Amino acid sequence: MIIDIKNKSNKPQEGLALMKIIKIEEGDPLTTEYGTTSTIIATLEQYGADLVGRYKRYDALVFEGSRKLLKLFEAVLGEVPEELDTEDLIGKDCVAQLKINKKGDKTYVNIVDLHHPSQIQIQDLINGDALASKSKRVQVVNEIDLLFDAE
Repeated sequence: MIIDIKNKSNKPQEGLALMKIIKIEEGDPLTTEYGTTSTIIATLEQYGADLVGRYKRYDALVFEGSRKLLKLFEAVLGEVPEELDTEDLIGKDCVAQLKINKKGDKTYVNIVDLHHPSQIQIQDLINGDALASKSKRVQVVNEIDLLFDAE
C-alpha cells in the first residue's frame, strides 16, 4: 500500500463528521474520588477519511447518569433506551464533533461531542460528500432488494 503523506486530505480536520460505530469494548476500570468504575471504549470510523485519521476513540465511564455514556446512546439511537445494550450501537451512524489539540510537537484529533445525524445538515459535515455517496449506495441496494422481492 502506498500512502501519500503530502495529500491534504490526510491532514486532520476540525468540525462535524459522519461516523459509524464499528466496535465497543470494555476498557480498564478507572478509580475516581467516588470509587472504581468500569469504562467502555467505542471505536468510530469516519466516512470518506483516508487511512490516516480514519478511526477515532470515544471513552465513557459506566455508572448511572454517566453523561458521556448516555450521550453515546442518544447520538446513535436518537434516544436513551431503558436498557443500555452496546450491541444496539454497532454498525450505526452518529455525528462526531472533532477538535484538534496540540501537545508539544504532536497533534491529536479528539471527539468532544456527539450528535444524532438527524440534528445535522449535510453541508455542515466535513465529510458531507461521503454522506451523499453513502445515501446513493443505500438507495441502489434498496432498489435491488425491491427487484428481488417482486419476483
